Amino acid sequence: MFFATVLFSVIASQALTTSPVFLDERKPLAKKPAVAVEAGLEWLRLHQSEAGFWNADEFPQCDKLPEEPPSDGVGIPVADVGATGIAVLAFLGDSRLSANEAWMDSVQKGLAWLLKIQNKETGLFGESSGNSTAYQHAIATMAVAEGVRYGVLDSDRGRVALDLATKLLIKERVKDSGWGYFSEKSSPDSSVTGWCVLALLSARDAGVEVPARVFNGARWLIFSLTDPASGATGYKLQGSVSARRPRLIDRFPADLAPATVAIGLFIQRI
Repeated sequence: MFFATVLFSVIASQALTTSPVFLDERKPLAKKPAVAVEAGLEWLRLHQSEAGFWNADEFPQCDKLPEEPPSDGVGIPVADVGATGIAVLAFLGDSRLSANEAWMDSVQKGLAWLLKIQNKETGLFGESSGNSTAYQHAIATMAVAEGVRYGVLDSDRGRVALDLATKLLIKERVKDSGWGYFSEKSSPDSSVTGWCVLALLSARDAGVEVPARVFNGARWLIFSLTDPASGATGYKLQGSVSARRPRLIDRFPADLAPATVAIGLFIQRI
């Protein structure tokens, strides 16, 4: 599965670090996780489009492994920005990146594509894609921030793009709270807020000024969504579970995947 491979690479490549955000001194992995992560990153490299992005629904057409079964697990057509951002983050999270020319080439192509499709007036990466817009912009912002931070991205171009993207994230925040879908009618939720906080933490670490009130608002939202008795953080209300597409409920039961609880614990730490 495409997203499972990417997410595993991101999580596993950070498994032995002490911070929820990428570290300046990334620690090498133990042998077994390192092998698994390398295989995941190679899979990503071999499924990157010629244009530099990762195609969420047509990536099987990029298969470069003729002896392996065809790839499956296609995503939605509008998710290319988010898929590219999170793939880039997977590479950036691995301490072996600087020594691997092919991986570095993939990262630079992915970041170049993100900068190319960014709206130079609004700062939005790509076009509005409905409910996924907020997620995708936050993920792309985080990828660009980490690219600037590690010197993988041209400093001047990267900082201009990152500054624009950060300003948009701050602008789209619900006043004195967190984030919802980028819409005036959208109420904040823990899921979107988690990604936006991650992006802004990376932007701050890359040298962009982020007002403290932004993080204070996110903490207030999490406090209001967290059940004081159980400590569990809900999605939009106390006790509410993560959202799922109807066709995925049986495969990924919301009550068995408390992602919002993890988000709540993370944001309370910042």
